[in-house]
Amino acid sequence: METKAGKLRHRVAIDAVVRTPDEGGGADETWVQVAEAWAEIVPARGNEQLTADQIEGRVSHVLHLRAGFAIEPAMRIRWGARVLDIRAVVDLGERRRWLRVLAEERDL
Repeated sequence: METKAGKLRHRVAIDAVVRTPDEGGGADETWVQVAEAWAEIVPARGNEQLTADQIEGRVSHVLHLRAGFAIEPAMRIRWGARVLDIRAVVDLGERRRWLRVLAEERDL
């Protein structure tokens, strides 16, 4: 499945966590923006199970965006004031052109 570029209507930021050692032997975590992208964002049902993609838990949104940078489940997506935790990333057609990102909106 290929997404049409005209559907990429939402500007999103992709954040990665940076861990900095603290004086107590632990680490402080800070989110840092690593990329921006245009995305198509499609709401999913509130409690959808995607077992074919081996997803456990809830998926609230499915995003499609162009590939070109590494996205992984340890990252998050900011969409305006909303924060989406990434649950899975699928390379559509395995051609490194389009990504499907399964995400769950974080309750703030």
